[in-house]
Amino acid sequence: MAYEYEELILHDVKPLTNPGPPFRYEAMKELQEVYRKARAYDFLKEDIEINEHVFKRQADNDEISNIIHGHYVALLEQSKLEDKQK
Repeated sequence: MAYEYEELILHDVKPLTNPGPPFRYEAMKELQEVYRKARAYDFLKEDIEINEHVFKRQADNDEISNIIHGHYVALLEQSKLEDKQK
């Protein structure tokens, strides 16, 4: 996700020190939450892509790693589908 517009958008909504009407304050809080979740999602996706090969190698050695690898593969496939929809 691109974050180059985050500061511009948050600045346009008004800083929390002078939130204006209550709906503007709620809009600002919600927008900050959206950006926080998007960053967390991108971080997790990157981590999954980096570590998937580690679990793939370990999956041959034990059942727990095999289960974890299955989850990594499922999450990677889901992120690929989401990227295609953009």
